[in-house]
Amino acid sequence: MKKIFRAAAIAAALLIFASCAGLAEGPAKAPETPSHGVITLSKPAVFTGSIDIRIQPAEDSDLPSAEPFLTDPKGRSTGPDVIGIPNSSYDLEGVGDELDPTSPPERTGVLSVMNPIPGEYRLKVTGTEDDTYTLEIQTQDALYNPSSASFKDIETAEGQVDEYIIKYGPKGVRTTVEAIKKK
Repeated sequence: MKKIFRAAAIAAALLIFASCAGLAEGPAKAPETPSHGVITLSKPAVFTGSIDIRIQPAEDSDLPSAEPFLTDPKGRSTGPDVIGIPNSSYDLEGVGDELDPTSPPERTGVLSVMNPIPGEYRLKVTGTEDDTYTLEIQTQDALYNPSSASFKDIETAEGQVDEYIIKYGPKGVRTTVEAIKKK
């Protein structure tokens, strides 16, 4: 009886993990377990690459002076107020000062996409105040081949939109980033 309960608990945990990781499709249902006790998922977790976009604040600031908004090849978008690209997120990461724990932490805006589809992504970076920002874009393909681009001390103003194109390649094709214009 304990083995059956333990197998059911493991199956439930895997189902929850698969649902949270976006591996399960449709409504949640109990996975089928063959008679020998092996649990199989209908869709295995496979790493197909990543896009990591970081906007760092100016040296004298603790918050970035701009916010990213990424649109994928299918027209879905992710940014501070919307998460539309599958397996994507946006957050502010903070690093505090060990010597002065009372000072506010410096925060970096981080937009991440796991397992992106190949194609052209459009990144719009909108200024939230008059200042500068540093933009770092790092990608990996399914073979963990890295590509990166960095744009340092970009001047911005409130409402100013800087546009970048990220051409994310499939396995083995180098990703390129191009700054196209300021509005």
